[in-house]
Amino acid sequence: SLDLLELKLSHDSLYLYLDFRLNCEFNLQNKNGLVLYIDTDHQSATGKQAGLVGAELEWRFGDRIGYWHQPGDSIRLYHEMIGLISAPTVTSNQFELAIRRGISTQPDNGIPMGDSIRISLISRGDRLPDGVSGITYSLTPTTSPSYELPDLAKTDSLHLRIVTYNCLQ
Repeated sequence: SLDLLELKLSHDSLYLYLDFRLNCEFNLQNKNGLVLYIDTDHQSATGKQAGLVGAELEWRFGDRIGYWHQPGDSIRLYHEMIGLISAPTVTSNQFELAIRRGISTQPDNGIPMGDSIRISLISRGDRLPDGVSGITYSLTPTTSPSYELPDLAKTDSLHLRIVTYNCLQ
């Protein structure tokens, strides 16, 4: 069984970022019981109950599908609807995710999130954080981080550069 060890959160104006670590290596996109719950309005009375978290977003990693829970209805979601990007795409015990922050009330172009959200990550037999309240996280206004772009110039014109990637976005 999975033991959830650590969860780190950050954000910018476009995405919510999650970094989590487990006790063993497994495939995030293959049949497993790992579920992410995000209470986007920080109100436990709305959304699907996951402990004390009233989650509007429920993402089932092993099924590669999610749900947007609103009063009286649930909408089935696919990764491209919420801008979900996960890495690595192979087995690991540590994963990084990005979920697009939406601006509308519907999750067709990212997930609408308030200023304060709660997050819970649950597997069969374990949850992060321990207990039922979830991790409270504040989405403060952000500015883009300043960083220096790497120099991509070749040091020798006879060198060949090969680049590979496996993400659409």
